[in-house]
Amino acid sequence: QVSCKNGDSSFGQSTTNKKTTMTKYLFAFLTLFLTTCVYAQTCKKCDKEIIKTVTEKYSKLTSAQVEQFLCSLDKKCDLTEKYKKSGGTYGEIAFEMFIVQLDLRLTDCVGFITKNKNIDFNYLLSLLEKSAGHDLPTISIIEKLEKKKSRTVVEQKILDAMKQSETNWKKAHKK
Repeated sequence: QVSCKNGDSSFGQSTTNKKTTMTKYLFAFLTLFLTTCVYAQTCKKCDKEIIKTVTEKYSKLTSAQVEQFLCSLDKKCDLTEKYKKSGGTYGEIAFEMFIVQLDLRLTDCVGFITKNKNIDFNYLLSLLEKSAGHDLPTISIIEKLEKKKSRTVVEQKILDAMKQSETNWKKAHKK
């Protein structure tokens, strides 16, 4: 055992005590890290409460709320119930809010879709394929993606789906 002469208390600890202390710190760090990772990957599908929250606070959402919202959208959901007194269904409102969130937080949404495998990206793409013709910021999203010098695979698929939707809508509504 080495005595502590310079005020460094770690010199006075035995090797066993140092290992025990380091093990405790490592265990605490890993517990926190794994808990955070598991929390970020949890997903409640078909969550009507998050749809309400996104609709009511669409510009003031936390990143966790946006991720949960994206995760809740799933082809297996029955969102045909009327949303409050809007005249629209939860599914229709969720669709609109998905487009709005893409416009407001494109980078965040792409990151969540890329990292969280519980998000049903194929379903989200199917929604984007029907996005044209609505009073939604689809052109804004397309322009943001087209301005990028390079795009990720997720960004390119979003862009392709939205451009195809615009093309199909124009063909169907040609005068």
